[in-house]
Amino acid sequence: MPIDGIDDFDGIDDFDGIDDTYDFFLGGWRVHRAITNHRQSLTGVFSGTATVAPCDRSAQIDLMTAEYREVGGLHMGTYRGAAHRRLRFLRQQDGAVVIAFDDGRPFARCDLRSGRCEATHLCGGDRYDITWQVRTRQVVAEEWRVRGPEKDYVAATLLWRLRPEDDRAA
Repeated sequence: MPIDGIDDFDGIDDFDGIDDTYDFFLGGWRVHRAITNHRQSLTGVFSGTATVAPCDRSAQIDLMTAEYREVGGLHMGTYRGAAHRRLRFLRQQDGAVVIAFDDGRPFARCDLRSGRCEATHLCGGDRYDITWQVRTRQVVAEEWRVRGPEKDYVAATLLWRLRPEDDRAA
């Protein structure tokens, strides 16, 4: 599902590899997400910011954990209002992260060292197919394709790294 401006990054290639997915995600990001709910024939847009920041290290056992905190506005059908999401990124020794819900339940493994990663999460009768693609060191595309008895939607997201002066405002 195309997002306005996503093709602007085709042909740009300053990606020379990532050693550690956890370190790559740390910092502030501008977020734009286009959502198409096929079951309800609705489209929507989320715009906001996300911050990925290390959690208190004293609360960790062996792995470093960062909190992904996303805040912004959602326009979906007749709904217009605030929206937010919190996830945990658990650093793995091999350079990947396990993305978990805020309560610690694992969701998906993401390894961007090659610049691209695909994962599947099964939740009851629902299947989440997730793809991440590093477009540049400053831009990551993410797509969730969700199908199940009650769900049928695509959420296509672009994350742009905030400049250091913008990062303080996120």
